Amino acid sequence: MTPSRAVPASLAHLDPPALEGSLGEATAEGLEYARWPGRCQLVEIGQERWHLDGAHTVESLGVCGEWFWDQTPAKGAKQCVYLCCPPRAWPSSRADLGASGPRRVLIFNCTHGRSAQTLLEALQTRAPALPESSAGNGLTDRGTWFDEVIFCSNTTYSSGVSKGGQSASRPSFANLNEADSQAALADLTSVAEGPDDKLVTQHSLKDAFLSLNPSFPPAKIHVLPSIEAATQALRSGRAEGAPLHVLVTGSLHLVGGVMDVVGLGVH
Repeated sequence: MTPSRAVPASLAHLDPPALEGSLGEATAEGLEYARWPGRCQLVEIGQERWHLDGAHTVESLGVCGEWFWDQTPAKGAKQCVYLCCPPRAWPSSRADLGASGPRRVLIFNCTHGRSAQTLLEALQTRAPALPESSAGNGLTDRGTWFDEVIFCSNTTYSSGVSKGGQSASRPSFANLNEADSQAALADLTSVAEGPDDKLVTQHSLKDAFLSLNPSFPPAKIHVLPSIEAATQALRSGRAEGAPLHVLVTGSLHLVGGVMDVVGLGVH
């Protein structure tokens, strides 16, 4: 539930007349100090910076993209460790980042049935513009600010077991009729493909990303069956001590699985 829905719901429960007018002091203070793990959450472990946001709509992914690119410094820029940062100057081209820039990796997944192209476009719309881009709208290839991209299922472990000890299989809606069962299944964002599935959603995400970023090297895009495989892939081949900035988004269940595998929940 978002704050825009949480506030009216809580006020309606506590004091229905309070729904009219501005927020009270107690409500404003509650929002200010609310802690929401997995939404615009930044966790640092040594040289690793994990940007966690379970955004899964066009609007929230746009905000997520803006937040992430405000957090990721250009070459020579002072690194920002707070969640709110002033705008910074960006290099004239991606090559200007040089070897000293952090390695940026995107880990992304979305629920089957959502528009991969629309969601990815919303995310990269807020990325810095590329002056050398030939696209008329200036949005093509902005995803190339990432060094690597990983599309994986919401299955937590390579064994096929997800967070909480459940196997990645079709949920049961035994008490629902077939129509309601299908509707519930389609809306359940925790549904994940198992290790033996064809990863159709993830391959469609790869195709959509390449469509939006035609200059991005396909070899740097990975389609993987589990979150554990994704975290292993992004850490493999990384030079010791090299800075790594990871954006995990597209699904709250993906974010939760990454927190479980990497051990980010204790931070």
